[in-house]
Amino acid sequence: MKKHLTAILSAVLVIGAALPAFASDTGAAGTVADSRKVPGIEADRTDASDVPAAGAWTMTEKTELTEEARDAFQEATSGILDVGYEPVALLGTQVVSGMNFCFLARVTAYEEGSSAYELLYVYRDPAGKAEIIQEDRLDIGLAGQDFSESDQHTITLHVADSEKKFVECPESARAGEEVIVQVPDVADGEIRVTVDEQDIGSFNGEYQYVFTMPDRDVVVHVWVDTSGYTGA
Repeated sequence: MKKHLTAILSAVLVIGAALPAFASDTGAAGTVADSRKVPGIEADRTDASDVPAAGAWTMTEKTELTEEARDAFQEATSGILDVGYEPVALLGTQVVSGMNFCFLARVTAYEEGSSAYELLYVYRDPAGKAEIIQEDRLDIGLAGQDFSESDQHTITLHVADSEKKFVECPESARAGEEVIVQVPDVADGEIRVTVDEQDIGSFNGEYQYVFTMPDRDVVVHVWVDTSGYTGA
């Protein structure tokens, strides 16, 4: 996985210093011209007039997502049902009236079954609301490299039959990827989630349990803990 990430990041740098180009090519609305999209992904989700003017970008020294960046990424992408977004790296930040983030992301359009790597720009306003303001597809000559099967690890879901239709969990993920398990809201108990019998993740307040995929196959166990509840 690390060699693949290095290849992608190296290609991003070679294609033209993406962050300075974004700042210099923006208009008053702060959107990038001539962006290319993944087939099946809608072009623009926000009104350009709502996007703050671009300022100076600060490139990150490390590509790992900060907690603030991860929260912004999750909020901006969690409500989009037809497209999957996986953060690969945080490339830079831009202080405006709020904060802009530039991510390298793997984007998958579910209906078409197509995937691509993009520069994904997310704006988070001072109140904490985040939204996607731009997507730039990267045509960086990586078609011959395998980014899927060799790095994929299986996720086996264990959940009661009565709860299966309410729980959503991916069947596989690559080591280091963020995995989101969608769980139901229950009134007579508390949802518990473990990964290989360990609590290695956390709930994000959206009935989602989030964890980082280990470098192995895992078993995710979801159940309702009714201890301490009346009638248990």
